[in-house]
Amino acid sequence: MPYRTKHRRRLSVDISTLSLAFLHISVSASCYAGVFLLVLLALTGTLWLQSKPAQAHTASSSHRQATDSASYADTVLVMDNIYRIGDHDPQGYRFDSARLYVDLAPPGDQIGLVEIASSPLPSLPLEEVSSHRENIKNAIGRIQQSGVETHNKTAMFTPALQKAGAILGKSPPGHRKDVVIITDSLALSGDPQPAGCNAPVEQYWLCEVNALEHQHIAVRLFGFTPPGSESEFASTEAHLRAHGGSATMLVDNTNFPDLAKVYTDMLVSIHPDMFLATFNNSLPRVITTTNDEYLRRLTVLVLGSGQMTLTTVQTPDRKNVARQSLSNGTLYSSQGRGYALETVGSGNLTGQWHLETTGATPTQTLILAQSQGSFILLNPAPSGDDLSPRYVPAAQPLLLLATMNTSDNTPLEGVKLTANPAGPSAPFTANAVPVQVGTLGAILDTPGQSTLLIGLGEALTGGKTDYFTKPFTVIPQTELPNQNMTVNVQPSFTADHPLAASASIPIGVMMPPSLPAGVKMKPLGLFVRDVTAPTINWTPIQTQAADNGRLLGSYHPQRGCGIHYVFAAFGEITGTLNNNKYDYLTYAPGKDYTSYIQSSTSVQATSIAPAYLEWWSGSTVKWNVTIQSTACTQQPLTFTTQVAGHATGAPTINLPGGMLTTTFANNTATNIALKANVNACAPAPFWSDSRFTYQLIPSKLAAGNTLIQVNPTGWQATVICPSIFTNTGRYLLGGILCWFLLSVLLARLLQTACLPFTAQFRKPRLTGKVIVDMQAADPNPSLQEELSTQLTAIPVAIPATRFSERWYLERRNDSVYRFSTRETPELALLEFSIARIGKNYRVNVAATRYARDNTLPLFRVSGKAVERTAVRCMKGEAIVIENDILYSELDVVVW
Repeated sequence: MPYRTKHRRRLSVDISTLSLAFLHISVSASCYAGVFLLVLLALTGTLWLQSKPAQAHTASSSHRQATDSASYADTVLVMDNIYRIGDHDPQGYRFDSARLYVDLAPPGDQIGLVEIASSPLPSLPLEEVSSHRENIKNAIGRIQQSGVETHNKTAMFTPALQKAGAILGKSPPGHRKDVVIITDSLALSGDPQPAGCNAPVEQYWLCEVNALEHQHIAVRLFGFTPPGSESEFASTEAHLRAHGGSATMLVDNTNFPDLAKVYTDMLVSIHPDMFLATFNNSLPRVITTTNDEYLRRLTVLVLGSGQMTLTTVQTPDRKNVARQSLSNGTLYSSQGRGYALETVGSGNLTGQWHLETTGATPTQTLILAQSQGSFILLNPAPSGDDLSPRYVPAAQPLLLLATMNTSDNTPLEGVKLTANPAGPSAPFTANAVPVQVGTLGAILDTPGQSTLLIGLGEALTGGKTDYFTKPFTVIPQTELPNQNMTVNVQPSFTADHPLAASASIPIGVMMPPSLPAGVKMKPLGLFVRDVTAPTINWTPIQTQAADNGRLLGSYHPQRGCGIHYVFAAFGEITGTLNNNKYDYLTYAPGKDYTSYIQSSTSVQATSIAPAYLEWWSGSTVKWNVTIQSTACTQQPLTFTTQVAGHATGAPTINLPGGMLTTTFANNTATNIALKANVNACAPAPFWSDSRFTYQLIPSKLAAGNTLIQVNPTGWQATVICPSIFTNTGRYLLGGILCWFLLSVLLARLLQTACLPFTAQFRKPRLTGKVIVDMQAADPNPSLQEELSTQLTAIPVAIPATRFSERWYLERRNDSVYRFSTRETPELALLEFSIARIGKNYRVNVAATRYARDNTLPLFRVSGKAVERTAVRCMKGEAIVIENDILYSELDVVVW
């Protein structure tokens, strides 16, 4: 055989040898597959047992985010268009204001329309504003274009209110329902008197207001009033309030900006998530919004001349969205008689906004903000519906209790709210009025004026008055009871005679000896706070009721050394004044208590230890220690660690340096974290864990300072030195790999015994390849083994994925060779098969029945022509097919 042919064979990859080795191992391992399955089954059981306690050491966290808190409102506008109304509003601004109300209503709101007329009653059913704004505004325009009805001077209010109630009866559950009547201050009608109605003559429609209130439909009236006739409106307002409604006075011929402000205030009042900033006689060029406001939507509204255009509304993203609208409602622009607006409900709403107009200077700019939270003022409570006045006493601090929640009723964390931001102001905090969990409270020194403003976030331009605000009518009344509870506290101890370290202070709350008729006082709790704390932080005190409405309790002070405590009782007063309900909070501060306590130090420890120690590295055991001291000077405290009991084989535990000494602050709480190192543990027996308990030990304190250890179990930490089975469950992948390798090793050790048993199931197959040198043989038969110098070596392999004892070599187009298990006509040239000689196997080769012209020496093996009779084909032997030389690398493997 030529040298270069041998060299080529040495470089080729002998895949048959590799396949044989792999199958040899596979046969050995499969002999003991049962052993491996048993081990794997035991491992699975161990993992299942280990998975349950492991769950106790899994930590999870969640982050709550603010969600969409839209509160939808359905409103029916009941518009008077008969006789006298034309004298009160000759310019028809009531229609422009109604159209503005439609433009300002947020998506999700629904608006309907009813005209007060003699007969019939034109109406528009509820329609969602974001997709039907133009339709609603066109309906308002049709009423305006029909003109004031003068031929019939009798207005029929009752049918209009009944129609409005029927329309709102179709509101979806959870929607707020309001009826707004736009008429004159007298509101006279020609309605007949219903049975049982005691309303004034020509105002029998007031009894229908009662019926609507029973359906949870709020009724409010906007009444045009001639100058000097305020008494007319006052009478109508009183009668309306007596029947559950409310009223707002409008001066005759009110200009559009003032009328628009009334509608805007109503929109903000009925939406708990809406706030309003007002800029009179100007347009702020730049405003700044903050994250404290949690904005979801912002509307810029300019009021003034019809020639005024809002040309720039540049968002914090530096995009000018003025006069742009999108079908999804995230941008909405509108221009009406005397107003222009742009609403933005997408993108970044936090940062600087730039605003500009052209054509005329706005007489007023209103900026509406819709927050992600809804603000509800719980107390003082309204006297009627939620927009009615709230009555409070005139000469005592005003306590405010409110919520600011998302749509899933979760408190909106991080929002900033201020009572009366223009001053005197008070911030809302979670603990200022601690009578209800999940609420915010604020305390104003005095009730102030009749309008209470709740500010959202920060000032928009840096001033004190340019906040987003929500108005509430809070009216101080001198007639309301200004009586309070009395808090009795035990007299203070002195430094020479301090309170015992474990003693408590008795406290009592006394109710007023007598209350006016109809007045009820309910105690809401007794609280204490440290006046030296930087923020108001009331702590509740457990109380129990006693005779005469008294509350009794006790408090164990945590600090001494002359610290001052304040005790206070909170209560609620309810009653009725002039047919108006009132409900407000009150609190009674007790005298300052000066605390002196015997010197003592209370130490509480909580251990944080891993469930298992490691075999190959040390572990860490932690203790969180809280030291509460009433000593008036700083003192050191030393900690050491040790193994509890007489545990054998427990790994050693050490604090850094063997012990830790800390100096705790005097007369306050000190928190420290201690870490101790535990050495690696030796593997426990095959099936059994070992448990060890370590404990933290504090040293004694100086004379006169008593050490009190709290929570004894927290000073100890119990850990486990795991067994082999336990660690298999803790380290899943490593355990599976180890058990697998062990099973293979066992099978390998028993291979000798297994091979005779498996030999009877073995089957031989051909594998390997032939290497083809194209056009390498001299066509002269006498030069059978002489090779040319221009070679093209092509390996042709038997497919590794198919097993067979017989393969046929095919040639296509005189140059392409391939192996097949079928003897394909006209293509198959050589047949390779397996012959068994005793216990051994060999490869035979023969010409197929489709070989061309068998009379010619077309196929030659070692110079001999290949016939149909099979002859032995040695590995590395050359076969000549015309001018191609094939070198056999075929072999027999048993599987």
